[in-house]
Amino acid sequence: RERSRRKKARKEREDWWIDDGDKYNEEEDDEEWEELVEDLQELLKEQAARVKSALTPDSKDLEFSPSPDMLWKALEKDGRYRVPKTLIVQFDDDTIDQSSKLAQILHSTNSSDVHFARLRGVHLTPVSVE
Repeated sequence: RERSRRKKARKEREDWWIDDGDKYNEEEDDEEWEELVEDLQELLKEQAARVKSALTPDSKDLEFSPSPDMLWKALEKDGRYRVPKTLIVQFDDDTIDQSSKLAQILHSTNSSDVHFARLRGVHLTPVSVE
């Protein structure tokens, strides 16, 4: 008796989606699956765009202030940089290094005794985690 009740319940669970009198239509089923897949793809694209937006800052937010040009002009003309000793650190594989220009400006203004240190690394080495 219990076995027959479980068998009947299982059959009802399997057949719950079939409407009596309707025949299974494979084309409709395929269309529904295609719509589901398209909806999921769209949802994933939207979520990926949100993640990308959250993890990728706007290039304007990456600019330094003051700009390099403003810094060079301030160092040459302003005279506020009055530090007795300056250590300029260069990295051997830094393609955007401007330490030579900085040293020249500081030397020409006699504002600081400039010393150099050369280390292995790239421009972002000081902020990298190894």
